[in-house]
Amino acid sequence: MPMLATAVAAQAADMGLPAYKAAPPSLLTTNWSGFYFGGHAGAAWGSTNDDFNDPTALAPFRWDSGIPVSGPLAGGQIGYNWQSGWMLFGLEADGSWSNITGHGLCNTTTFFMNCSSKIEGLATVTGRVGASIDRALIYFKGGGAWGRESETISNVALAPLATAFSSNLSVNRYGWTIGMGIEYAFLPNWSAKIEYDFIDFGTKLYNFPVTSTVVAPINFAGWDFTSMIHEMKMGVNYHF
Repeated sequence: MPMLATAVAAQAADMGLPAYKAAPPSLLTTNWSGFYFGGHAGAAWGSTNDDFNDPTALAPFRWDSGIPVSGPLAGGQIGYNWQSGWMLFGLEADGSWSNITGHGLCNTTTFFMNCSSKIEGLATVTGRVGASIDRALIYFKGGGAWGRESETISNVALAPLATAFSSNLSVNRYGWTIGMGIEYAFLPNWSAKIEYDFIDFGTKLYNFPVTSTVVAPINFAGWDFTSMIHEMKMGVNYHF
């Protein structure tokens, strides 16, 4: 076959016709434009600070309680891509069930207590920008984030003290996220990805429900929650 191709090229040149040349391979073999949806699973880790602000006028006391949290997550995503040459722009929304938990010691002026934290769900809405190289897509993303967070403070008192109590607060948290990932088209309509995201919910002041008649109500009020989460996810997408 190589000899035949060479003979044909030489004959074409003798006849004044342009010689045949093989087309160069294109780097843009995958078109990412359009809608897609898929699922993901992974793990998250980070920290939740349950910080008590003692309002006592004469001797105010502040205790910072950094609690490490970690756990699994799983969910889905949907989005749309616009591709121009090798550049890609997109929008994506995702949501995850999660069981990101942790516990540790926290404190007030009077009590050493236990604090526990749980993030039960996460969701983000982000913009994406990336570069397509052959079947691979390298992208960065950023936008807004939501989380459902549950916090518990408790004290186990030894007899004859009657100061045992437990109080729980579930709240919606709002913040921002940035991330990056790599996606690979392994079939014409299917791709697999691995992604890292950082989520920061900032700091907000909350009051726990008062659940004890012998513990001063000030111990339930004035708690700052600060939560920061790292995610590592693997997923698949179907592209229309």
